Amino acid sequence: MTLQKREKLLAAVTLLLVLWLAARFLLGGSWPSVSSARADRDRALAEVQKKQGRIQASLPAAAQLADWQQRALPSDVKLAGTLYQNWLFRLAEQVKLDKIRVDPGESRPVRNIYHLFSFTVRGQGSFDNLVRFLFEFYSAGHLHQVRQLTIKPLEDPKRVDLMMIIEALSLPGADRTDKLSAVPGAGLAHKTLDDYQKHIVGRQLFAPYRPPSPPPPPTTRPAEPPKPPFDEAKYVFLTGIVQAGDRLQAWIKNRPKDEEFRLVEGDTLATGTLHAKIVRIGSREIEIEVDGRRSVVRLGANFRESLPAVPESKPEEKPADKPAAEAAEKPAEPSADKHAADPADKPAEPSPEKRVAEPAKESTPRAEEKPAEPPVSKPVEPSTEKPTGP
Repeated sequence: MTLQKREKLLAAVTLLLVLWLAARFLLGGSWPSVSSARADRDRALAEVQKKQGRIQASLPAAAQLADWQQRALPSDVKLAGTLYQNWLFRLAEQVKLDKIRVDPGESRPVRNIYHLFSFTVRGQGSFDNLVRFLFEFYSAGHLHQVRQLTIKPLEDPKRVDLMMIIEALSLPGADRTDKLSAVPGAGLAHKTLDDYQKHIVGRQLFAPYRPPSPPPPPTTRPAEPPKPPFDEAKYVFLTGIVQAGDRLQAWIKNRPKDEEFRLVEGDTLATGTLHAKIVRIGSREIEIEVDGRRSVVRLGANFRESLPAVPESKPEEKPADKPAAEAAEKPAEPSADKHAADPADKPAEPSPEKRVAEPAKESTPRAEEKPAEPPVSKPVEPSTEKPTGP
């Protein structure tokens, strides 16, 4: 049976109404509950991730705590102190310390987390004994440390007095109750005892400080003198003199360069550093001019043997030497005493010839004339007193 048009329209409106009611019910009644469930889920996931992060962060601490429980003194506090004190005494004997004393100190719990023990170790020995003690002490894996170390020199420079304050810990969760840990230590920078003895035992800790000597200055080799330039004149030879037409011709050879020259009078020889003018050609020699100076080159000889020698330059006199030279050439001036007694100041006597030529004077002076006063020589330095006559 077919539906009419009016029936079809009514069915469509009814269907739309049902759909609208269903959508309103679903979206209006259940939507708030779904969103709140999703929020709760997100909060739970965040809490889980936070707790997982705490667990991951606590894993290293848990591993560290497990390591400490393996290295700590036994969990029995009374027995732990006695065992560790005996271990310290045996260690001091093993490294051959003298006058050993191991005294127990403070022993107390700390916040109910661990128990702290303190010991004082005294003894005498050398630096080698001290290094051995510390090496064996830190090679053991106990949960301990040297809190204080005091070293005092003795009369013997090779021996010292030692005092150490040592602390050790006991944990309640230690894996032992009646014995010390056998775990080896891992806190040493060097693995062998020789490495520490080499750097510590040889030091003089109580000697005055001496700075290290400065490094030696770098050795510099003296500069080699420059090599003289190659002198080609030694290897330029006059090999022959021949007649070429109406003129003589000189044959010259530069042996290093294997160059040959055939020159006549007036030509110029130019080879390398040698520049010479041919002035004259004889039957057995030639005359050349170099830098305005002439020389003769024999047949078969080289040019260097025939060139005039260069005069050596004399060193110039330094200005400081001139006053000394002038002082040596200048005659010494007479002193004041010598000048005062010098007979040169006296009047010169006439020569014999002059005495003969002059007429004789009267032996007695005239009455109106006074006898002449002899001259008195004056010293070079002025005197405060006036010279007086005899």
